[in-house]
Amino acid sequence: MKALCAKPLTGVLRKYFGVGAKLIRAYFYPCIYLDHKLIAKKGLNKAEIEKVLALELTKLDGVLLAISSSQLTENRLTDNMLTRAIINNYNEKTF
Repeated sequence: MKALCAKPLTGVLRKYFGVGAKLIRAYFYPCIYLDHKLIAKKGLNKAEIEKVLALELTKLDGVLLAISSSQLTENRLTDNMLTRAIINNYNEKTF
């Protein structure tokens, strides 16, 4: 997570959900993987966590767009070359 400036991300997670870095299971460019078991155990809303992370990521220098897996699976995206490339790269079962 070092490359993403994890401190602001974990801080915002802690602020909104009471849990910080532990919610992020791994980071493999360009994807962040959440700890789904911990999210379920804490009774948290995965889509809300993704939404907050995506918003926070777009505040970082060098990040043009952040799309959550919920947006991808629910097909809530603008149709353009960038989002089509992201959809083609997405694998729900990864990690």
